[in-house]
Amino acid sequence: MAFVTQKFMCNLTLAGADGKRMVRKFHLQATTLDAAAALALNLVQRYGLVSDARLEKYTVEKIFVDDAFTLPAVADTKTQAAFSVQIAGHPGKRANVTIPAPKSTIFQAATGDGANVVNFEKEEVGWFLDMFVLGAHAFVSDGETINKATATGRRVHKDG
Repeated sequence: MAFVTQKFMCNLTLAGADGKRMVRKFHLQATTLDAAAALALNLVQRYGLVSDARLEKYTVEKIFVDDAFTLPAVADTKTQAAFSVQIAGHPGKRANVTIPAPKSTIFQAATGDGANVVNFEKEEVGWFLDMFVLGAHAFVSDGETINKATATGRRVHKDG
């Protein structure tokens, strides 16, 4: 298994006078991220020549795919580990983070009530939540980070 570049995409978000937005997606004919960024800027400029809509934003994406993908033998993505955690610096505000098809090893027990409660003593749970603290890898929402010490977590079942 290796993740390889599949394609580059450009998404334009255009707004009309009524405030409604439309997104237009384009598969770019590029082989590098720099070339994709240049092509996207060209798309932006050309849309400006032919449309009265206001370009609100555009994004350039590099899409990776597993070059040897197969479905897992056991994984129910409707079963999720759901975390509720306080937004750093905002005691009254919480974020929800989920893990689809969580490994059974991140829960307190294999059966009974503990099978539905996340075990925060597991290193991998801590490593996962560490991704969302200030100065780490990602934000949970709107550029926000978490106060990891406030996290709670349970097994839930969600359709869709």
